[in-house]
Amino acid sequence: MSLYYVNKVVKLIVHTEDTVARRRWLERPEEVLEGMDLTPEERRALLLPDIAALYSMGAHPALLPPFMAVKDKEGPATLMARYLNIVSGLGHPSIAT
Repeated sequence: MSLYYVNKVVKLIVHTEDTVARRRWLERPEEVLEGMDLTPEERRALLLPDIAALYSMGAHPALLPPFMAVKDKEGPATLMARYLNIVSGLGHPSIAT
């Protein structure tokens, strides 16, 4: 598993002020993942995005709601409620690297 790259992608997309990079993620996300040491499951989870799978893999839980917000233009309260609903039964994620 390449948790480093999972978190790197999520952080890049969440914290980028580069509108070209963000648009590239929204239009051609496969290109953003090129050259990164990701398993097929990690690629799939990032591309969907499958928040439950990312959380279970150990993606940083503070980065996942803003990562959801990149595509889902919900208000903060709705977004956080949906995030908590997704992860509530998953326990604490493994953050071992």
